Amino acid sequence: MHRLTFRANFTWALLGNLVSGFAQWSIIVLLARLGDLSMVGQYSLGLAIVSPVIILTSLNLRTLLVTDLGERFEFGHYLGMRLLTSAAALSIIAALMWAGNYNRETRIVILCVAAAKCLDAISDIVYGHLQRKEAMDRVALSLMARGVLSTAALVSSLLATRSLPWAAFLVASSSAAVLLLFDLCHLPLPRFPRFTGIWPHLRALVCLAGPPGFILMLVSLNSVLPRYWLAHFKSEGEVGLFSALAYLTIGANIMVVALGQASGPAMTRAWDRRDLFGFCARAGRLALLGALLGLAGIAAAIFHGPRIVRLFYGSRYAADPAALLWLMIGGALAYLASCAGYTLSSARCFRTQLPMHLAVSVAISAACWELVPKYGVWGAAVAQATGSAVQLAISVVLVAKLCWTLAGDSPLRASLIQFSANPFSRPQ
Repeated sequence: MHRLTFRANFTWALLGNLVSGFAQWSIIVLLARLGDLSMVGQYSLGLAIVSPVIILTSLNLRTLLVTDLGERFEFGHYLGMRLLTSAAALSIIAALMWAGNYNRETRIVILCVAAAKCLDAISDIVYGHLQRKEAMDRVALSLMARGVLSTAALVSSLLATRSLPWAAFLVASSSAAVLLLFDLCHLPLPRFPRFTGIWPHLRALVCLAGPPGFILMLVSLNSVLPRYWLAHFKSEGEVGLFSALAYLTIGANIMVVALGQASGPAMTRAWDRRDLFGFCARAGRLALLGALLGLAGIAAAIFHGPRIVRLFYGSRYAADPAALLWLMIGGALAYLASCAGYTLSSARCFRTQLPMHLAVSVAISAACWELVPKYGVWGAAVAQATGSAVQLAISVVLVAKLCWTLAGDSPLRASLIQFSANPFSRPQ
């Protein structure tokens, strides 16, 4: 398989994630335009319920596969684990669906969203194999195909039936089509991998993947926590309004994801070589681009926020421009925190991130408890920004410690230690 350059990988990753993210955002826009506020809230609530479970059971296997340069586990081990965890995710979501106080239509939507996300999770393992081979062009083609098909399925269903359950079912069907007709063709073996005799490997993989999987679940949970609080204290309509505004941050986030995915293999190799300059240079470049994207989003919200909201969603979504500004501020902080997260993950520093994301969950929940009952969507936006600020502050400390560790016993570190001990002494 031909290995692409960093620039080519970044370009393809950016293109694929842009089309995929635009398709996800288009679903919200189309629901707002062709449906109503309750449809947006219903679909967003389904995503909020499904996403943390899918992320938890996915165990961050893609990152482990990409950074497994020594090939401790075969591709079949990763794929077998993903199939098992996807089945477990469907069971958990089904139990939550029937335990919750949801009507029949909402339950069907949740089930269809869960099926689509499980199919996407299986494709994600194939993406991990292609990413490790630095063949992001094939990942991008799959993402674009899935995005175009899902958007077309949603539009045709809404125009024909005005039914959200049917629309969700067709979106899940498009994920199945891309998985079967495109993604599975890129398996590293000419035939489907055999899963006999791999249980010891799967147990070892669970022990290794458990902490990063739980971390990613917390990341997903933190991104949707305000929606739970809005649903509890307010209504599905306010959940829909918050979700629609929050999706306006997705464009810059897609670019951050593309940068992180393209930079990940190179940062991992630099870490393995103990290349301090190469590792820190790539991490710094990633953070700089994240900061520029965040500042651009804040400026857009200040100068053109209400106009942008009216353009995409309609005037009923533009009643709270302050909430959009706070979401953009939170997004800017989150972009920088995500860049730091990619840096930590490239060095396989997963366990140190667990307390950080727990602290973020506590911060968001505390802010939501105080602000959402009084201020609704604006309070949820401020709570989201508060969590992003906490995550960024802790991430900066963790990355600094990582770079300090990488420096080892280098002359630079020795000089810094000598200077900190006696700043007025002359260097040896």
